[in-house]
Amino acid sequence: MMGSYSLVNKAVFNVFMQIPFIFELRVFIDWTYTKTSLDVFQWVKLAKCQADLYKAKCINLDYFSKPVGEKIPLWLKYGAGVTSIFAIVLLIIGPMLLFSTFNFVGDSNPVSKSTIDFSLEFIDSQNQMTTYKLFSSSNIIKIQNNITEDEYNDMRFGELYQTRLNSID
Repeated sequence: MMGSYSLVNKAVFNVFMQIPFIFELRVFIDWTYTKTSLDVFQWVKLAKCQADLYKAKCINLDYFSKPVGEKIPLWLKYGAGVTSIFAIVLLIIGPMLLFSTFNFVGDSNPVSKSTIDFSLEFIDSQNQMTTYKLFSSSNIIKIQNNITEDEYNDMRFGELYQTRLNSID
């Protein structure tokens, strides 16, 4: 299986490595019937190193056919580079857009109530907990789906939006 370095051998080896416990079984059988001064744990490490080196050599077959120092074509650099940059930016910005208020896919989830509580909890020598409430406040927010233009102007949303645009520029 590991006698040559081709795509077929690599595929067979990858299937072999994916079968649960077959690699470990092979390693223990090899260790049992091989004259060695290594203990079984060192033998397992050696077998894993050998497997990693075999995978690396199979992966690098394409590099052996490429002349040393040959430049990578621009279409490949830009294709892989732009795709990678787009994927990274999407991973960074995607969740923010998905969960933001600018999300056009989901329904809005307005806040309807807020509550805050502050308290101290003490455990005495008999492991009994005593709680002292220091402060508590709750607020029920009026839910209003549509506002008129006058209410919009009274709340100064337009000014806030304009200020925000000016600060970005």
